[in-house]
Amino acid sequence: MQSLNQTLEHQALNTSTFNTQTLKQRWQALLEKQPATRIREAAALLSVSEMELLASDMPDKVVQLQGDFKVLMDRLTQVGNVMSLVRNGIAVHELSGHYPALRFNRNPQVGIAMDAIDLRIHFNDYCYAFAVHDPSAKHPLRSIQFFDKSGQALQKIYLKNQIHTALWDDIVLHFKAVKQTSIFTLVDVKKWNRSFVDINIPSFKKAWELMRDIHDLSKIIKRFSISRHEAVSMIGEPFAWRVHTKAINHLMHQICEQKLSCFVFVGNKGVTQIYSGAFIKTKEMGAWANVLDPNFNLHVLTTAVKDVWVVKKPTKHGVVTSLEVYDENGKISLQFAPVDTRTKEETAEWRALFESLPKIESAKELTQ
Repeated sequence: MQSLNQTLEHQALNTSTFNTQTLKQRWQALLEKQPATRIREAAALLSVSEMELLASDMPDKVVQLQGDFKVLMDRLTQVGNVMSLVRNGIAVHELSGHYPALRFNRNPQVGIAMDAIDLRIHFNDYCYAFAVHDPSAKHPLRSIQFFDKSGQALQKIYLKNQIHTALWDDIVLHFKAVKQTSIFTLVDVKKWNRSFVDINIPSFKKAWELMRDIHDLSKIIKRFSISRHEAVSMIGEPFAWRVHTKAINHLMHQICEQKLSCFVFVGNKGVTQIYSGAFIKTKEMGAWANVLDPNFNLHVLTTAVKDVWVVKKPTKHGVVTSLEVYDENGKISLQFAPVDTRTKEETAEWRALFESLPKIESAKELTQ
């Protein structure tokens, strides 16, 4: 028996009342000192949400949008090549191609696309949208950016061609909010801990052993009222073990070198984006591990990683081995998994690669 802690979200209303002009000035002052600062990092340094910082550029470069975001995305299927960016605190996932037509199965608020841009979108979390256009920039960009109720970015879609700029601008005009405001009522997300009751460990491990599909794990998590991170931490070998953060770099490099195909999942509260295929080019740049391919970019901030796990899930076609990367709150932020395991067993090369990753053997290594 084991007592567990899970990080939960505690939400409280917070109305933004700061002077947007002052915020814009603070942002400009920050950029003068640190010109390479991205908007997400700038927002953290200025103690505001990314959305609030973006809105400080209204109405010059930013337009607030309103309406049915599902209809808005359907219109984006007409504008040719775009880039869809999904990120969290650890990873940035960028896919380029035509924006896909979403389909909706049993849940009308969950959009699914399985195309060059592969998405799982939870529209209930898509609370705000903005169009951004800076004609004065060295490389003018048009984008539509979606945010949750706390002002955190969920997804950004960039136009990658000049052929359809007029159509893009027409879409923005159609969805332009009647009232353009930079004052928002946001929801702060704060962490607090709750202790779970003891669970039956032998029963939990038996349930894991009896999995026949990778999606059975979500049923086990729900059944035992634990988080995914807790499940992975509890199951133990031979089904899960911790590896060093440097395993991420090694895995990405070897996938590229061995020309292995894989799935790469990156998600946040509102959306998960998935890449399927091999890597052409990987590169380390300081703390960032990167895939730099023509239609797929992945950027992983390794210093933001809390822990990394090799995870094995039994299925009717054999064991599926994946790498799961968690943040400081125990949220899964990045996952590498083999392709085609719904119909056949993973390859021996894939399995051997994971066996070669640097394992954490002792508690002392956790601090190294």
